Amino acid sequence: MNIPYYRRMLADRVRVRAFRRAIRAAVRPGDVVVEVGTGLGTYSFFAAQAGARRVYAIEADPEVCRLAESLAEQNGLADRIRFLRGYSTDVELPERADLAIFEDYTSFFFSSGLPGLLRDIRERHLKGSGRLLPRGVDLFLAPAEDPRIYRQLDLLRGQRDRLFGLDFSETRRLVMNHPVGTEAAERHLLASPVRCARISLGNGRGFGFAFAGRSRVRRDGLLHGLLGWMELELAPGVRLSCSPRRPPTVWGQNFYPFAEPLRVRRGQRVGVTMELIFPKGVRRYLYRWTVSAGAEYREGNTFAGVPFTEQSLSSES
Repeated sequence: MNIPYYRRMLADRVRVRAFRRAIRAAVRPGDVVVEVGTGLGTYSFFAAQAGARRVYAIEADPEVCRLAESLAEQNGLADRIRFLRGYSTDVELPERADLAIFEDYTSFFFSSGLPGLLRDIRERHLKGSGRLLPRGVDLFLAPAEDPRIYRQLDLLRGQRDRLFGLDFSETRRLVMNHPVGTEAAERHLLASPVRCARISLGNGRGFGFAFAGRSRVRRDGLLHGLLGWMELELAPGVRLSCSPRRPPTVWGQNFYPFAEPLRVRRGQRVGVTMELIFPKGVRRYLYRWTVSAGAEYREGNTFAGVPFTEQSLSSES
């Protein structure tokens, strides 16, 4: 039970306040609400305070679930919240819910099991007219210059990835084809952000997308990679942005590196692409990202960022 982790999540007031506003707007008197991955129960507490008749709070970690039950007692909310221990895909609710709350997302929203998890929530836990919170997500990309994170990724460059008389260059190929989480600031943006995807969580459609667009460079610089972030539509009129231009959240952003930086000039137009693929029969999702400026071109893809075997393609989650 990682209590410091949950306290750090609580301390993210930007995120928690946005979800509280959205829950207050979304919960109708008499609603049945389910929260998947309740943790300390914070959002379930908000739902009960907002007038829900019954809240089902699902949590896989039994110790965390016991702590959440204790917190519900301390806050006088235990009479309307029922805690259910287990994974949501294994739990059977006594009744279907009007509203489902789920916020266990990555910095760029996606994770391998997410499509199946949300599908299960819609099909087994929600009424036909049930709603999801968040309702949807917009994804953004921007060419970025970040020497600090690039040095961390390429820390063996001075030795040409050879140490102790051994060749480790294969590890550089892997790390330069894999996104990493970061906390960027506006100064890292070389060009204007572009929206690369808009996803509705209520319609059950697939999450894969392919984007191609252009952005104008705002200053001279060295393009190390693409910065990606999400903006959640929590409820009508309530949005939560993880943009480096906005106050930081625990999610931060994803950095998609290129093996070789690209020199760009102010006013130059650069082409940006991003593709997300959920291959059939493969439990791992794959990204491919590129940038082009004049005759120069850079590419990264997560297929080259993991030492796949035929067996691991179908077995990894």
